[in-house]
Amino acid sequence: MTIRDGLASNFIWQVLVDARGDTWLFGNVGLDRISGGKLTHYGRGDGLVELEGTATAAFEDHAGDLWFGTGDGIVRYIPGMDIAPALSPPVSIEQATLDGAEIVSNTTGKSPRLARGAIRFRFSSPIFRDETAVRFRYRLVGSSDGWSAPMSERSITFASLGPGSYRFEVVALNGSLQTEIPAVFAFAIAPALWQTWWFQLLAVLSLAGAAAIIPVLRARALERERKRLERLVATHTRELADKNLRLERSNGDLEYFAFIASHDLQEPLRKIQAFSDRVTTRYAERLDDQGRDYLGRMSSAAARMQLLIDALLGLSRVSSKKLESEPVELQSVVSDVLGDLEIRLQSTGGQVEVGELPDTEGDVVQLRQLFQNLIGNALKFSRPGEAPLVRVSAVRLDDDRTMEVRVQDNGIGFESKDAARIFQPFQRLHARAQYEGTGIGLTICQKIVERHGGTIRAESEPGVGTSFFITLPIHDRIGVLHAA
Repeated sequence: MTIRDGLASNFIWQVLVDARGDTWLFGNVGLDRISGGKLTHYGRGDGLVELEGTATAAFEDHAGDLWFGTGDGIVRYIPGMDIAPALSPPVSIEQATLDGAEIVSNTTGKSPRLARGAIRFRFSSPIFRDETAVRFRYRLVGSSDGWSAPMSERSITFASLGPGSYRFEVVALNGSLQTEIPAVFAFAIAPALWQTWWFQLLAVLSLAGAAAIIPVLRARALERERKRLERLVATHTRELADKNLRLERSNGDLEYFAFIASHDLQEPLRKIQAFSDRVTTRYAERLDDQGRDYLGRMSSAAARMQLLIDALLGLSRVSSKKLESEPVELQSVVSDVLGDLEIRLQSTGGQVEVGELPDTEGDVVQLRQLFQNLIGNALKFSRPGEAPLVRVSAVRLDDDRTMEVRVQDNGIGFESKDAARIFQPFQRLHARAQYEGTGIGLTICQKIVERHGGTIRAESEPGVGTSFFITLPIHDRIGVLHAA
C-alpha cells in the first residue's frame, strides 16, 4: 500500500496493531488507520500537534488507549474520539497559467484558444478539518480519459500538447468520500502556422510552382558551373605552365651549380691540396711541431671540403639529371653493389643476405647508388666487436602493384626521435672522428626514391640495429627469400 492507495505518506516510522485488530501507521504527514479494509487519516484537524512520528515509539495501554511518540511530545488516541466526515469534499481550480502567465477566461463562454506551451493548473479543496487528508485525482479529456492515481500535490503541468480541444477535470477525496461534480477548465490549443489549411494550400501551390521552375534554374546553375570550371581549368593550366617554367629554371640553376661545383669550386681546392702536399714534402723538416700541426689541419680541412663538394655534386646530379627510366633487375643491381663493397666486407667480416628481388622500372645508376649508400652505411655503423649482418628482402603490399624493399642491419642503431632527421642534409648523429662521412648520403637516397615515385622511412633501436623500408612499383612476382 502506498500514497497511490490513499496513504498520507510512503515514509512510515511507527506501526501498531491494537487489541481491536486495527493497524495504525504513523509517518511524516499524519496518522493512518486501517480498519476492516477502510483507510482513515488523522491530521492537525483531528488534534495532532505534530504530524511526524518517532520510530518505534508506539504502544497500547491496559485501557485500550493508544500512545504515539513524536518529535514534539506524546499523542494519545482514545477509541471513539474520531468523527468521520459526512460531506464529500469540495474542489475548485484556483488558477490556470500558460508559460507562467495567467489564462484569462473568455467572457463569451467559449473555451480560450491557447498557443503551445506549458499549461499549469492549481486546485484546492477548502475543508474545515485537516487538509492533509485530502487527495486529488485528475484527467485531461482530449489527451487521456483515464483518471490519475490519488495524489497530495495541488498542481499539475501539461506541456507539448498538440492542436485540439481539451477539458481538464479534477476531484477531491477525503477518506472514502469523493467530490460528486469535478471542477472543469476547458481550453483549445491553436494549430501552428504551418498546420493551418490555408498555409498547407499555399505550400502545395508553391511546390507546384517550384517543380515547374526547378528545371530552368537547374539548367542555369549547370551553365554557371560549366563556365566556372572552364575558368578554373584555365587558371590551373596557367599555374601549371608557370610551375613548369620555374621548374625548368630551377633545374637549370642546379645544372649550373653542378658545373660550378665540378669546375670553379674544385679548381682552387685542388691547388690548396697540391701546394699543401708540396710544403709537406719539401719543407716539413724546417717547420716546428706547431707548424706541422697547422699544415696537417689545413690538409685535413681541404680533404673534407673535397668530400663535401663531391657530395653536393652528387645530390645536384640526382635532382637535376633527367630520369632515364628503363626495366631494372634489382637482383643484379644489388649483386653489383656487393661486388664493389667486397673489400669492406672482408675487412669487417660482414655478411649480406639477399632475398629474391623483383624487377622494377627506373634509373639503374641511381638505384645502384641507393643500395650502395644503404648497404655501405650498414657496414660502416656496425657494433664494435660484432661482425655486421645485413638483410635485403622484398614483400608485396596489399595493392599488388607495389613492393616494400627492406634493408635491415644489426648495427649501433639510433633513437626513434631521429628517424626523420637522418634524411636531412649534413645531419650527423655521431662525431666525425668516430664515423667518417659527409652526412648527405641518406638525403641522396631519399631524393632517388622520391624521383621513382616511392617512399623511404627508417626504424631503429640503439644497440639493436636499423631497418630501412622502401616502396617501389612491382614489375615481377616476389618469390621465396633465400640467403646469398
